[in-house]
Amino acid sequence: MTRLTSQGFSYSGDERRNINFPVGGIGAGSIGLSASGRLTDWEIFNRPNKGKFNGMSHFAIKAEKDGKVIDARVLNGPYDEGHIVGHYKAKLLQGFGHGTQHGALAGMPHFSSNTFDAMFPCAQLTFGHEKFPGKPTLSVFSSFAPHNSEESSLPVAFYTVSVENDTEDALDYYISSVMANPAGEEARHHLHEADGHTVLQLKPGQKSKFFDQGEIAIGCDAEQVSCQQYWFRGDWFDSLTVYWDEFKRPGFLPARVYEHDAGTPNKTGLNPFDHGTLTAKITLKPGEKREVRFAITWHYPEQEIYWRKVDEQYSDKIKNYYGTQWQDSVAVQKFAFEHWQRLQQQTFTFRNSLLNSSLPETIKDAVSANLASLVTPVVMRMEDGMLWGWEGLNDATGSCEGSCNHVWNYQQALAFLFPDLERSLREGEYKYSMMASGGLSFRQILPLGSGFFEITPCVDGQMGSVIKAYREWKVSGDNDWLTEHWTSIKKVMNYAWSDQNSDKWDPALTGVINGRQHHTLDMELFAPNSWLTSFYLTALKAMVEMAQQMGDADLAEQCQTLYQKGRSWTQDNLFNGEHFAQQIDLSDKGLIDRFAHLHHHVFTGDGEEFVTPINQVYWSSEHQELIYQIANGCGIDQILGQWHAYVTGLGDILDNDKVDKALDTIYANNYKPSLWNHANPCRTFALEDEGGTCNFTWPNDDKQNIPVPYAEEIFTGFEYAFASLLIYRGKVEQALNIVQTARARYTGKRRNPWSEIECGSNYVRSLSSFSLLTAWTGQKVDLVNGVLGFDIQASEGIFPWFSGTAWGEIKLTSDAIELSVLSGSLNVKQLSFGNRQGFSSVMLNNQTCQLTSASQGLAFVEPLTLSTGDRLVALI
Repeated sequence: MTRLTSQGFSYSGDERRNINFPVGGIGAGSIGLSASGRLTDWEIFNRPNKGKFNGMSHFAIKAEKDGKVIDARVLNGPYDEGHIVGHYKAKLLQGFGHGTQHGALAGMPHFSSNTFDAMFPCAQLTFGHEKFPGKPTLSVFSSFAPHNSEESSLPVAFYTVSVENDTEDALDYYISSVMANPAGEEARHHLHEADGHTVLQLKPGQKSKFFDQGEIAIGCDAEQVSCQQYWFRGDWFDSLTVYWDEFKRPGFLPARVYEHDAGTPNKTGLNPFDHGTLTAKITLKPGEKREVRFAITWHYPEQEIYWRKVDEQYSDKIKNYYGTQWQDSVAVQKFAFEHWQRLQQQTFTFRNSLLNSSLPETIKDAVSANLASLVTPVVMRMEDGMLWGWEGLNDATGSCEGSCNHVWNYQQALAFLFPDLERSLREGEYKYSMMASGGLSFRQILPLGSGFFEITPCVDGQMGSVIKAYREWKVSGDNDWLTEHWTSIKKVMNYAWSDQNSDKWDPALTGVINGRQHHTLDMELFAPNSWLTSFYLTALKAMVEMAQQMGDADLAEQCQTLYQKGRSWTQDNLFNGEHFAQQIDLSDKGLIDRFAHLHHHVFTGDGEEFVTPINQVYWSSEHQELIYQIANGCGIDQILGQWHAYVTGLGDILDNDKVDKALDTIYANNYKPSLWNHANPCRTFALEDEGGTCNFTWPNDDKQNIPVPYAEEIFTGFEYAFASLLIYRGKVEQALNIVQTARARYTGKRRNPWSEIECGSNYVRSLSSFSLLTAWTGQKVDLVNGVLGFDIQASEGIFPWFSGTAWGEIKLTSDAIELSVLSGSLNVKQLSFGNRQGFSSVMLNNQTCQLTSASQGLAFVEPLTLSTGDRLVALI
C-alpha cells in the first residue's frame, strides 16, 4: 500500500505497474514519467499520445575513477510494463509478440531497484544497483503556482539529477540526457551556449513534413557540459549500439555533427529518429552530494482541429497561447533556467502546503492526483489565453469535445487555484456558446464562432453556468466582472422559462424543472426530478443575490418566489421518505409525444450522426413504458444542487433533515465495499474485489426495465461530490470511506494514480475532488462582502485555504488561530471560525487589530488588507 513520505506518496511493488506521472504546463502539454523513470506519453504535440516514447529519449549515468569507467547505466529502474505486448499498431518488430517497446530501453543496463515518491506537481525517484558506486536521484516538477496561470502554463518539464557519492573514493560522474528529434526525418540540431546554460535545439528541416510544426530542446546549466549533436546514423540497431559503446568509455561522448545531406538513412524504420545528447560532468568527494539540472522545452504553436470537418471559410488551425508568448523552445529554456529557483520554490510551497497539512491522507491523495490532468492535453489554451477542454483523452485523440458544461460543472479546482482561467470558461460560454434564445450549446465548437453543437441545451450545464458565475463573482469580489456579464447571465437564467425554450423546462414559472431535460448522462428525462431541479433551485438562489447587487429588484423578487415555490414542491412531491426521486408515470407516452416534432441525436464512434424522433427513442413497445428515466431510483447525484450551494457559499437549499436522510439512503444502498455481486452491463470502471459508489440503485426493488444510461456504472467525479456533500453535513466517516474506496482503485496496481477514467483518461469530472478540501475546511469565501469563514472538521492542525485572489494556511491550536497568506491579497471585513468564539486579542503582523466584535467571529473596525507574507493571530 502507498504510504506518505516527505516527497509525497510512495509506490512500490505492483503499485508501480501503471504509473505515468505527467510533467508540463496547463494547456501546454506534458511528458509522462513511469515509476521506473522512463519518459513516455509524449503529449507535447497538441493531442494525446498515450503509451508512446519519443525515440529512445532517456537519462543515463556513469561513474569513473582515475579515468576508468566503474559502471554505466540508463537512469531507469526495473522494467515494469508489458513484457510481450508492446503496442498493437506498432510496426517493424515492435508490436504484439515482439517483446518490450524499443523505446523503453529494457535491454540496456539499468538499475535493479528504485523508489517512486510523488504528489503532483512533484515526483522523486532514487535508484540503486549493487555495482553502481553512488546513489542517484531523479526529481521532476511542473511549474504550478496557484493564482499564477502564466507561469503554470509553461511548455517545460523540469528535471534534476542528484548524486551522492557513498564510497570512500573521489569519483567522476557523467550524467547524460538523450533526446530524440520528434520530426524523425531531415533533422536539424543546433547548439546554443549562453547565460550559463547549454541548449541543444532539435528542429525539422525545410523538406520535412514536420517543417513549421514545431521543435523541442534539452538544456543543462552544469559547469562542465559536452554535447553530441547527433547519434551515429545507421541501419537496424546501429545508432543505439554505437551510442552505448561510446557512453561506457571514459570521458565525454565524442562530438558528432552531420551536414544536412550526410549520413546513412534509416531505411528499416527501426530507428527513424535522430538523437542528440547533453552530458554533464561532476566530481564528488566521498560523502559529497551534488545535482545537475536539465529542462526539456517544446514549441508546437499550432493546434489542428483533427476531430471534425471544418468549413472552408474557417482555418483548421488554432494558435496555442504559449505560442504567442515564446518565440521558440530556446526562449523557453532561457526563461526556465533564469527563474528555476523561484518557479521551483512557488511550486514546492503549494505542494508542501497540501502534503504537510492535517487533511486526511486520502483527501490529500484525491485532491492532488486529479490536478495532474490540468497539464495533459485534456486542456487547451486558445490564442488569447481562454481555456478550452475535452472531457477526457483517448490514446491519440481527445474524448468528447468542447468544455462540455455538464461535465466541467463538477470541476472545482480552477475557480480557487486559477480563477482567471475559470472566468475565461464563463466568458467563452457567453461569447461563443450562447444562442439567441439564451440557451447554451453545452459543447463549444472549434473554430470558435463557427457554430453550435447539434444537441439541445442541457439543464445541469445551463443552470451550472449561473451557479458558477455566482461563484466567480463571490470568490473574487469583482463587481465589475458581474456588471460586464450581467446581461448574459440573465439571459442564461431566463432560458429556463423562455418561450424560445422548445424543451419547456418551466414555462409556467413553477420553480420546478419539467419537460424535456438533457443532462450529463447523455439522454433526456421527461418529468420532475430532484437532481436537475436542485440545480435550478441553486441557480435561482444565486440569481437573487446577483440581481440585488445589480439593482434589479423585480428579477430578484421573481427568482426568490420561484425558489420558494420550487423548494416546497420538490420536498413535498419528490422526497419519498427515504430519498429524492423522479415523479413520473412510465406508462404515460404523452410525456414524450408532445415532443415528437423534436429529434434525438446519436453520434457514432466514427463521427457519423443519426437523428431519430424523440418518441421513438424513449418508448419501449415491448414493455409499454418510457425508458431511460430515473423513476424511483436512488441516484448518487439526486441533490447535486445542494453540493454546488455549499461549495459556492449559498448555504441550505433543501431541509437538512431530508438532505441527511437522503444521504444516508444513498450511502446505505449505492456504496458497495465489494463489487463481486454487482451487475453492471455498462462500462466497467470498478470490478470484483474493488468497491465503489454506484450511480443509481433501486432500494425498493422497483427498477424499471430500461433505466437511465450508466445507472450501474461508478464515476469518481460523482463519488467525490457525494463525499464532499457528506462532509458538509458532518458525515465524515462515511465520506472518508467513499474517498478511500475510490482511490484504492487508483494505487498504480491496476490504474494510473494520476489519470482517473470515465469517458477517456484524465477525466475532468474527477476534479470534483478539490471540493473535498473546501468541504473539510468548511471555507466560505465572499469577497464581495469581505467575508472569509471556516468550519474545519478538526480541533487542531494546519490546513490550506483558497480564495479567488489569495491563498494560504490556517492553523488551529487549543488557544489560538493563525491565518497566513502565502500568495496574493484580499480585503477582509469579517472572519469566522465555526464554533471557535470568544477571542481575547487579534494581531496582524504583531500589530493589534481594532474590532467591533470578537464573540461569534471577528469583525474589524476597518477592513484589513491581507497580502503575501501576512500573519494574523487570534488568541482565545
